[in-house]
Amino acid sequence: MFLTSMVLVSHDAAQAQVKAISFEEAVSIALKGNFDILSAKSIRKASLFSNSVSMLHLWLPKATFMAAQENKWEKDTKSFYFRSDPLFALTWELKSVFDKIFQTTIHAQHTVVNNLTATKTISNALQKVVACYYELALAQKKWTLSHAFVKIAASRLEIEEQKFKLGFVPRIDYLNADLALKEASLSLLEEQEILKEKRRNLNVMLGRPLNEALVVESNIPVEPIWDIHAATKEKVVNLEAAIQEKKVALAKTELISCLVP
Repeated sequence: MFLTSMVLVSHDAAQAQVKAISFEEAVSIALKGNFDILSAKSIRKASLFSNSVSMLHLWLPKATFMAAQENKWEKDTKSFYFRSDPLFALTWELKSVFDKIFQTTIHAQHTVVNNLTATKTISNALQKVVACYYELALAQKKWTLSHAFVKIAASRLEIEEQKFKLGFVPRIDYLNADLALKEASLSLLEEQEILKEKRRNLNVMLGRPLNEALVVESNIPVEPIWDIHAATKEKVVNLEAAIQEKKVALAKTELISCLVP
């Protein structure tokens, strides 16, 4: 009884000190702190930069610098003669314009594929955030319900104990009330462990320390309302299909570029 009361008081105090984060706040935190999302964004930026540099090298003229040297050693005068004729030139090859066009198309398609792949990774990570958020909200509701059951069972035990002392009820009623309190307390401890697990899971998805205090809003729809466009600002109906479609187009372009003389 004393242990149960301590658990109730300590958890109530912890809950009161932590501000519940909304679903929108959780998504915003994940976009800035989730490891998979940050990795996908980094890979997408690196790929875009690499393709941009490749296309610049492909189309910009090439600069060349040459220095012609003439060295002469005069033995009698012990003098050293040096002459340099530098030459700087810009060249641009016209003979491979069609090849450059194909290569540019390939680079552009690579960029599209990489963007879609990164978007798919971000979408999957955010879907996990949604699942963890709702699991934690459910765990909080179950803990609150168990918390209420313990209070009810404790009040009932006190009443049955007074009735038993006054001789109004048999001892079996008092023992049943005591057993009900113990069962409610055990259920409360089980729900508390589940609550800790769900909190750790969401902390991982948000890129926060595992044991950091975290409370989510419980007043949310039963079914998750999820829209990838609202979170990433990208309109993609079927990411998997879009990625495969772009990969096929990329393969066709590369094949054509190999066949062109």
